[in-house]
Amino acid sequence: MNSELPPHEQFHEAFYARRVWLAYAILAFNVLLFGLMLKTSLLPWRWTLVSGTDHATLLNFGAKTNHWVLQQRQWFRLVTPIFLHIGLLHLIANAYALWIVGPIIERLFGSARFALLYLLAGMGGIAGSLLGARINRLDAPVAGSSGALFGLFGVLLVVGYKYRHELPAAFRRAFTKSVWIVVALNLAFGIVSNFGKSFSQRFKLPLHFVDNWGHVGGLLTGAILAMILPYLGPERKLKTGKEIIVLAICLLVVSYCYFRAYQLRPFIWQK
Repeated sequence: MNSELPPHEQFHEAFYARRVWLAYAILAFNVLLFGLMLKTSLLPWRWTLVSGTDHATLLNFGAKTNHWVLQQRQWFRLVTPIFLHIGLLHLIANAYALWIVGPIIERLFGSARFALLYLLAGMGGIAGSLLGARINRLDAPVAGSSGALFGLFGVLLVVGYKYRHELPAAFRRAFTKSVWIVVALNLAFGIVSNFGKSFSQRFKLPLHFVDNWGHVGGLLTGAILAMILPYLGPERKLKTGKEIIVLAICLLVVSYCYFRAYQLRPFIWQK
């Protein structure tokens, strides 16, 4: 860091010098899983791109329903839905959100803490979805990274307030603006989904919709985590033994959950 620069410029220099890789790796993993679901879907791929993956394929890949989580005790479904997406529009909306917000959080907290925030916020979103499905007595398969992404929004909002006297004002305004852009995109997706709901009911199309309970669960989880977990200042090193262990644990948890999803997939067929 150049000590001759003003403090706010020193912060920006150190912030943007930090390497970002995990946010993009998660994005690539989401795309990979979507491609695999597209390949194994029972519906024609063109139909799947527009209307979403069929329920059987979603459940095989680990989508959440209250039945499979609470009655069948398949707890891995608290994790596996976080990286799955239903239809191309769903994937694009969440990929854009991750592309914009993910690198900011990863630079602020480091890759290890970002992994922890993303995973726990996603699980908080699934927990919120479980509650919402129970209250509304609906139990369609749920998947998507929206809960984790809303958790990242919650992190940024808390960080902007908690460190308002420490972070450069221009920096806080910049990422707050990004949050509102992404929130607006998700709201627009919700409007499209509400329109599609009446359309699909009329023509009996298998469209899937926004789970607002999951959004709220992820947002609250991310906000709570940001209150507890401090960000890493520009002077802090990102690669330590503890952070490598945290990254390894997160990777093992996700890998184990998908392994169990494959082992316990409820539908087996030959295409």
